[in-house]
Amino acid sequence: MIPAVVRVLLELWMLSKTENVELWATLEKLTVNWMKVPVIGHWQALSLSLSNRVFSAIYGSQYGTTNLSIEWFMDDKLVPASFEMDARYAFYAWQKILHVLPNPCTITDPDVFQAAFFTIDLLVQNYLRLIESLRRDSTVCNLIV
Repeated sequence: MIPAVVRVLLELWMLSKTENVELWATLEKLTVNWMKVPVIGHWQALSLSLSNRVFSAIYGSQYGTTNLSIEWFMDDKLVPASFEMDARYAFYAWQKILHVLPNPCTITDPDVFQAAFFTIDLLVQNYLRLIESLRRDSTVCNLIV
C-alpha cells in the first residue's frame, strides 16, 4: 500500500511543478519516516528519470529524454509514466529530489542502506555512461585520440 501511495505522490508532485520551498522542505522532512526499500525504489526511478531529462537539456536529446519518462517498479512489473517537463523545472526538481534522500550514513536499516547506495551507484554509472558517450561522440576527442 505505502509504495503505491508514494509513487502517486511523487508523480503528482512532478506534475504540479511546485517550487514552493516550504512544500519541498516538508516532503524532505516526511520522507525520512518512509525510508523503506520500495520507497527507495521509487526515489531511484524518479532520480534516474530526472537525470536523463537534465542530461538532455544540457547535452541534447541524443543524451537523454526531452520529457520526463519514469519506469516505476510495482508488484514485479514496470509501470511507465511519461509527461512533458521543461528544462528549467527539471533542473529544479532534480536538485530537490536528490536531497529528499537523507544522508545515507544516517540510515540504520541495512536493507534500506543497501538500496540507497545501489541507487547512488546507478546515478553515478548513468553519469559515467554519459561522459563516455560524450567522449566517443566528440569530434575534438576523436581528432586527438
